[in-house]
Amino acid sequence: MNPYEAARLAVEKCNGTVFMERTIRVDSSVRSADGSGKQSDILGSFAGDPKSTVFVGNLDFASKEEDVRVFFEGLLTTERGAPSEVLDTAKRWVSRVRIVRDKDTQLGKGFAYVQFSASL
Repeated sequence: MNPYEAARLAVEKCNGTVFMERTIRVDSSVRSADGSGKQSDILGSFAGDPKSTVFVGNLDFASKEEDVRVFFEGLLTTERGAPSEVLDTAKRWVSRVRIVRDKDTQLGKGFAYVQFSASL
């Protein structure tokens, strides 16, 4: 198997899986035509319907993706019930969480993006 196919399969199969009670986020990146590989070139970060993604601000800099996911999962489960009762295919209300971090310190910048199941 060529490495590009292996990377595509890893993103497809592993993104969103749970390991040791933590949700794994797997993204792929590509180099742009000029070879810079800028952040804007990341594929799969929040590909899909932008209407299913919300901006969350005023987060503590030490916040973790899993904490944000648990908060929104609990909120939607309280409001709408368990996802398996409402959605046939989704196991969770929240598809992805991405806290934007400083590249040097890895501390959060105080905001995140939360993507919900498309059927929400």
